[in-house]
Amino acid sequence: MGQGDVPTAGTAAPGTAYREITKSPKPSSAEITTDNAAPSEYRQLYLNPRGNEVHGPFCTNVVITSKYTVWSFLPKFTVESFAKLANAYFLVVSALQCIPAISNTNGIPSSLPVLLFILAVDGTLAIIEDRRRHLADEEANSAKCNVVNRSTGALETILWSALQVGQIVKLDNRGTAPADLLILAVHEVDVDHKAGICYVETKSLDGETNLKLRQAMESTLEVQTEAEVSALHGRVECEQPNKAISRFAGSFFVDQHDGSIANHPISIKNILLRGCQLRNTEWMYGLVLNTGPDTKIMQSSAKPVAKWSSINGQVNRMIQWLLLLLVLLCSGSATAYVFWDNTFNAYACATAVPPTCYLSLETNSAVQRWFVGFGQYFLLMYQIIPVSLYVTISTVMFLQAIFMSWDLDMYFEELDVRMIVRTMGLNEELGQISYVFSDKTGTLTCNVMEFRKCSINGVSYGLGTTEIGMFFTKIPTFLLYFSLSFMISKGRAALKRKGLPVPEVPVSKKGAKVPYVNFEDPRLHQKLTAIPLNSSTNWTKEAEFFLHLAICHTVIPEQATDKHGDAVLRYSASSPDEQALVSAAKFFGFAFESRGLGVA
Repeated sequence: MGQGDVPTAGTAAPGTAYREITKSPKPSSAEITTDNAAPSEYRQLYLNPRGNEVHGPFCTNVVITSKYTVWSFLPKFTVESFAKLANAYFLVVSALQCIPAISNTNGIPSSLPVLLFILAVDGTLAIIEDRRRHLADEEANSAKCNVVNRSTGALETILWSALQVGQIVKLDNRGTAPADLLILAVHEVDVDHKAGICYVETKSLDGETNLKLRQAMESTLEVQTEAEVSALHGRVECEQPNKAISRFAGSFFVDQHDGSIANHPISIKNILLRGCQLRNTEWMYGLVLNTGPDTKIMQSSAKPVAKWSSINGQVNRMIQWLLLLLVLLCSGSATAYVFWDNTFNAYACATAVPPTCYLSLETNSAVQRWFVGFGQYFLLMYQIIPVSLYVTISTVMFLQAIFMSWDLDMYFEELDVRMIVRTMGLNEELGQISYVFSDKTGTLTCNVMEFRKCSINGVSYGLGTTEIGMFFTKIPTFLLYFSLSFMISKGRAALKRKGLPVPEVPVSKKGAKVPYVNFEDPRLHQKLTAIPLNSSTNWTKEAEFFLHLAICHTVIPEQATDKHGDAVLRYSASSPDEQALVSAAKFFGFAFESRGLGVA
């Protein structure tokens, strides 16, 4: 349906459906438009446009997070550099040294070369830091994605930077969305009962690792091939780009086989935002709604600006006090000079004929002599503020960043990721934290749980120990004796007084470590192995316990490959306790393998 077409049954004039959607409760000015929204307040684009249907123009999918370019570096860096009080101070000193009346360097700005050297060092460090941002931008913009060619109906591979609004992207499992996408269709396990359900991971967007359900549009979820997708035709009316990552408002009009036009609302459940990862779904087709700076992840990210640490503020305040001290010293010295100069004729060298004094009598006014004296003493004592202050701080921060990236304690071996210092000027802020607000375990600690013990039908099973317990078993006996003997004796004595058993720390005898399971108890293994094969009537309480663990949860199974290339069943859980419980059920032979159809 083109812009000039007359609305038919099931359709609405451009903007009407979108305005009706945005009348939902809990309105937000940052996310939706008002009832009297003008047509310019919503975005309109076409799915496989025909004839004179043209949308846009929209921005490209090129993302820039760097601070400087070749042309903007010099003016931006100059402004940032002289925002530092010490640099501005030495620029003033260099200017004063050019005044012959007060200069002690014959009008030559001797401090200017030092200042230029400091700026050169700071500029080099700024270029090195910003180059990393340029490389990250280049890596993102040069990534490749598959799009459906509108004319041929075939897949073609293009760069993320070449992606445009209105194109259809085919995203594979564990692929990252190159733009904000409207989910048109997904791979269906059961082709006779299409549900249009897929799972996405939004860790790069909101930090949450649990998978979220997403739903394909009802009017397009039947398509399963590139040819079928390229045959679709429709129009999207949606909100203007904003930074609200949890809401989306819009309307989707699509042509049906009987000639009618279906109209379906669009919510965040139908959107895959840029940076999110498709999970547990073989592939999906998505219509590009927002690109580049218009995507929600870029809208919510702050523009790159010069970041100031607390130490820079403290240094500026110290320089202000030193500058005040310098002004007081120069004022006192200039005042003393004027008083001394007024008594010049009292000296014998001044009354001799001819005068033998090496100084001549100043005939200017007292005020003029005071200012000249102030300038002269200022240039004599200006080094009370060290000229290399900021370059020393910048060099230290640069070396700190290198050592921080080399720190093995900050290295994550599982993902082969080291610490990355993105802003060297904020290194010391890591040591200036006064308050830490933590909502749950896992925020500051390793968010991993292990199945170690359980109680079934009143019987306690499990002798597995914790990582701390295993650590203590590796400590030499004499160290434990001197450091922990008092604490252990007191703890064991307290248990004995209460009549409670004193636990021992067992050592695991298993060679292979099962992820999320640290269980040691042969009694439970014997009870489970005693169950007859293919029998569900003679199950013990222990078997029913693990059966419930295997089916009562929200875990999502996913077929993956390990580092050896072998197929493995991997679980994606919203919480570490579910991960541990389902893994324990699998460990005892009750493996959760698939989930039925649901609703997003």
